[in-house]
Amino acid sequence: MGVWEHTFGKMQYYILDPDKRPVPITLEEYMEFRKKHPDSNRYWQKYRRVGWDEVEGETRISTIFLEIDHRFWETGDPIVFETMTFSPHELLDGLQWRYTSYEAALQGHQIAAAWVEDWYMAAERGLPLPPMPDPPEIEEEPDWTSLSVLAASSEDTPLALSSTTDSSGDEYEMDMDQLQQEHE
Repeated sequence: MGVWEHTFGKMQYYILDPDKRPVPITLEEYMEFRKKHPDSNRYWQKYRRVGWDEVEGETRISTIFLEIDHRFWETGDPIVFETMTFSPHELLDGLQWRYTSYEAALQGHQIAAAWVEDWYMAAERGLPLPPMPDPPEIEEEPDWTSLSVLAASSEDTPLALSSTTDSSGDEYEMDMDQLQQEHE
């Protein structure tokens, strides 16, 4: 099996080499690496964080190295980077793009941040909102990385769940608070 082929039914862990390329490691190697590099501000800034922007003081755009391949159902390069938005505006909250390389993640982060700024400018001026940009690298986006649609039973209920569709077409719920903690 090649380095970039996915093993179905088994999570694949990654670390970044000095050139920011993902390198597959075993679970044991991953656990040892995490012992040496516990979650801390320095760890996030130096290692996992690709980009962080805040627009209008309320919408955050975060791009991180995930450490685990998120290409769960298909073969191909590992999807180990992710950009997400966190916003009080329902149309901006919980959007995500995923990537297979640091360069694509960096470019995708810049595109997402510029798009959020354009969104605010259009909303402020009463113009049509700009369409959401495509990720810069993934040519055939799998169903499971589709745009998250937030659901809440009423305006009083905090938006906490994201409905996503996996490759079989089944819908499932994701905890947005947990995703946000990963990105902070």
